[in-house]
Amino acid sequence: MVDTEEEAVRDADIVSIATSSPTGDPSLYSYIKEEWIKPGAILCCPAAARFDDDFILNRARNVADNIQLYEAWAEELPYPSYNSVPIPAVHCMDLIKDGLMKADQVDDLGDVLTGKVPVHRKENEIVIYSVGGECPLRMWRGEPLFTEMLLKMG
Repeated sequence: MVDTEEEAVRDADIVSIATSSPTGDPSLYSYIKEEWIKPGAILCCPAAARFDDDFILNRARNVADNIQLYEAWAEELPYPSYNSVPIPAVHCMDLIKDGLMKADQVDDLGDVLTGKVPVHRKENEIVIYSVGGECPLRMWRGEPLFTEMLLKMG
């Protein structure tokens, strides 16, 4: 048990950010500073999580369990979508809409699993893995591939 986000994140190889948070105000979402994150760590985000935009745009590896899910949310929800769905890949969709991020800066887990994109793009990259709901289905259908990908990434 820890008292702060920093204590939970610092020196961890895998971090699951599964906190409850009211939606509508991103400043209330769990905030993780880049300096707390161990090089090479994977941050699994099935819930509200907030990172500095500069980190998301320039140094983090952004992976989504199903990119089409996030694109649909961005299309269907009021802008900014991140105010309604506080998962990091939704924020990426808003950054893409704002022209600050390119679509190819968010990888689909399926593309990683099938080798369409590399497991690692650079040594010690920090992965922000957004889990919006597709992962359990993919795990059921392809657990060996998913397990292999996690082992290669971590």
